[in-house]
Amino acid sequence: MHVGVGLSAAWDPARSPAAQFAERLALVRAARELGFDSIWLGEHYLSYPEPWFQNLIALARFAAEAGPLGLGAIVLLPLHNPLELAEQVATLDALSDGRAMLTLAMGWRAAEFAAFGVDVRDRVGRFTEGLALLTQLWTQDEVTFAGRHFRVEGLRPRNRPVQRPHPPLWLGASSAAAVRRAVRLGYPWFTSAHTPAADLRALAAAYRAALSERGQSVSERAILFRHLHVAADRATALREATPFLASYYQQFGRWGLFRDVIGSGQTEVGVDELLADGRVLLGDPNDVRQALLRYRQEVGLPNVVFRVGWTGMPAATVERSLQVLAERIVPSLRAAATPT
Repeated sequence: MHVGVGLSAAWDPARSPAAQFAERLALVRAARELGFDSIWLGEHYLSYPEPWFQNLIALARFAAEAGPLGLGAIVLLPLHNPLELAEQVATLDALSDGRAMLTLAMGWRAAEFAAFGVDVRDRVGRFTEGLALLTQLWTQDEVTFAGRHFRVEGLRPRNRPVQRPHPPLWLGASSAAAVRRAVRLGYPWFTSAHTPAADLRALAAAYRAALSERGQSVSERAILFRHLHVAADRATALREATPFLASYYQQFGRWGLFRDVIGSGQTEVGVDELLADGRVLLGDPNDVRQALLRYRQEVGLPNVVFRVGWTGMPAATVERSLQVLAERIVPSLRAAATPT
């Protein structure tokens, strides 16, 4: 069972970004010492009012602290030129001696697409073409590609990843169409951290159905991605996390997450609803352990990445949560995943 940690890329503009990045490095060291398997960062641009560290650059610095940890980037593929992305990821893989990992996501914020000069209506085509070209650049001695969105002729790529044929890839998916696309393209599913539990169960059913049609079973690399905070007792967990969690989701609500992605028609969702619908796992070790075991039974994905900490939460609080998670929850998850 692979157990990873997703850190917040967002930082508080009222504080030194250098100091906040140093706090991330301390959390990377803690994750390494506590026995987690990977460290992950997401990606957004123009993320007003809280800027985000750019993940591939940040992960390159994490590599010096991460030891054996995998270095996972969640990338909004339709915004990128595949050639540039192929060489950046290959460079990360080289300097980390083969520890780069990549989840490719579609993206949804119209403001980001407009700023990059990309029509949001083209995102599916750019995604599928970008994926095809990206993998060819990593695996072929000469690449010619003629698509609607990307066209290259006679490229001879030499900046190859250490891992062959390329670093592990997942496809992010938060809709039935996207889950089916992941199956059709032959890559494991990486869930959205924002999907409510009931919707996630429905997507998992669609995933299994699409796999069954092809005579396949759930990928052993598929990953459940969930927001999480754990403390010694539920009251402490609520007190430590609630203000930062509320602020985080207020920003995402302003970006249109609930209206445009979840499809709830809401512009804002309170912490009580986030906890009730399973988007965030928060409580004492038993609360969180039981919730995760239920997810494993109902969703059926073999691995998990925990998204911990929100902008402004003290790094020491996040590290305490990681320690409780590693010592009192992860062993139960690993035991449940081990065949008897």
